[in-house]
Amino acid sequence: MRLINTRTKKLLLSEMRICTSFWQKARGLILKEPQSLLFVYARPQRIHLHMIGVRFPIDVVLMDLEGTVLELKTLRPWQFFTSENNAQLVLETPSGPIERKEICLGDKLTTEILKPLWMS
Repeated sequence: MRLINTRTKKLLLSEMRICTSFWQKARGLILKEPQSLLFVYARPQRIHLHMIGVRFPIDVVLMDLEGTVLELKTLRPWQFFTSENNAQLVLETPSGPIERKEICLGDKLTTEILKPLWMS
């Protein structure tokens, strides 16, 4: 599934994997090659992440169910993170988009057919 930023109209990701189960989220990027994951939660909540076993820095993008960016953070291996905001969608992607300003607070991210992420 491709991901587009509606502010810039640019393609952010040509491929990402959707993670909905507890085990998919718990495993995340541990001991995996760089890739992009989208975690979908049943309800808005504070997000707790760790980078134990992840060998590369990632950008974390927290969103509401409509794909509006609520919080951004770049995490390094062995780092821990707790969100300040409640989120229902969490994108983990190899680091770069935040530093390059491809994703900013308040942006809306959608799938390639320009529907909110939860409709895909």
